[in-house]
Amino acid sequence: MQALGAAGGNFVFKLTRIHVPDGDTGSNQEPYISSFKIDGQDKPTGSLGSCEEDTTCGVNFTVEHDVPLQQAVVDVAIDIKEDDDGSGDDNELQIRLKVDNVTGQVLSGTAHSTDPNTTNNIAAGAACGGAESWDLCWEVQSVGAPTVPGTVNVCAFWNAYFVDEGKGESRTGIAVPQGTDPQPPAYKAYAASFARARVQVQSAFAPTVGEPFILDTSLDAAGCYTVPAQLLVHRSDATTVADGDLAIALLIGTQMNAPGDIRYNISDRLKPSPMNPNEFPIEEFWMGT
Repeated sequence: MQALGAAGGNFVFKLTRIHVPDGDTGSNQEPYISSFKIDGQDKPTGSLGSCEEDTTCGVNFTVEHDVPLQQAVVDVAIDIKEDDDGSGDDNELQIRLKVDNVTGQVLSGTAHSTDPNTTNNIAAGAACGGAESWDLCWEVQSVGAPTVPGTVNVCAFWNAYFVDEGKGESRTGIAVPQGTDPQPPAYKAYAASFARARVQVQSAFAPTVGEPFILDTSLDAAGCYTVPAQLLVHRSDATTVADGDLAIALLIGTQMNAPGDIRYNISDRLKPSPMNPNEFPIEEFWMGT
């Protein structure tokens, strides 16, 4: 599992291009940022350079902001004016965006022009937006998780004690760590081969932030299943899932058959034992028909 550094970090918003329309002077226009806010906090403003009318020009204007990891959405507000040589600068374009803090993708937004009064919607995932021939483009580097490809095996075991073990069978149990118990446990661990399982992973980097990832599956012969490695990314200093910690819950179940068509359903909710946090005892055992 991959652990990130300290919670929080830089949300980086970079302006990359601007398109200016035809003006009244037939010459270059001088757009500049009159207001730049992230989550309502003022950020640096300034010139976007000189751009010939009806032309798209490259710009390089970057702001950073510390955003808590548990914050799902970041609000970005940018106002563009055009320098009219002291005769009263014009309000040309206002961009309002809601950005996913994990993925850095735009969730929604608007672009507004005051002359004439026009508002256009900005679609999810867009990297540009504009109105009345003014357009602005951007790139976002979010505070979210790095991309971790592949899957990770998570394996489950039954704790059991068989008085007749060691009589020549090919597979025996694995010794259980003693932990804080002064007496070593008498039982051993046995792979939960082919057991039914439900795994629930809670992570700040789940596909839907704030909602658990749930997988219903059957374990393989080794008692293992796989989860996407991306889900197991966590922050090393976090103490809650909202801050970037990781929580995994597992329920496994199986059935033991006895003569006379009697079936024993067994389930094991993995909760640490009070005596040994590394031990997960069977909590439910009942007779079925």
